[in-house]
Amino acid sequence: MLLEVRNVTMQFGGLKALDEVSLHVEKDAIKGLIGPNGSGKTTLFNVISGFYKPTRGTLFLDGEDITGRPPHALARKGIARTFQGTLFFEKRSLIDNLLLALQAPQRGIAWSVFSSKREKEQRKRAEELLEFVGLRELSAELVENIPVGTRHLLEIGRVITTNPK
Repeated sequence: MLLEVRNVTMQFGGLKALDEVSLHVEKDAIKGLIGPNGSGKTTLFNVISGFYKPTRGTLFLDGEDITGRPPHALARKGIARTFQGTLFFEKRSLIDNLLLALQAPQRGIAWSVFSSKREKEQRKRAEELLEFVGLRELSAELVENIPVGTRHLLEIGRVITTNPK
């Protein structure tokens, strides 16, 4: 089992946003989480990705207890997520934004902007990701010129650059 959430409760003062939630996700599975506004979907994703520490319950990734670990530690273990609001380099193209995402973990943003090392390999990967999310024909378009829905597709491409499990 890739991910297991066991009896997770998340309280904010007197408000119980999650109450004994359990689920599991097998490797290579695609799962959906649906529910009305205010039902706890985002809270659950925030718990799984380490932005919130659950009040009670346990989370496992590949059988390892990951409960309460911070987002950066979970990202290194293969947990990645997108957000409802997207932040990009608005004056840069879609492909440039993915290239920056591919390079940033290696040396940081400043290095990413000025280094051309491995650029050909990374450009090929960025093009493949744009193709995967259906945006290859917009690769040269500036982010500021694309609609919100398209930005969400770009966000999916960007999060895949982290090679999540």
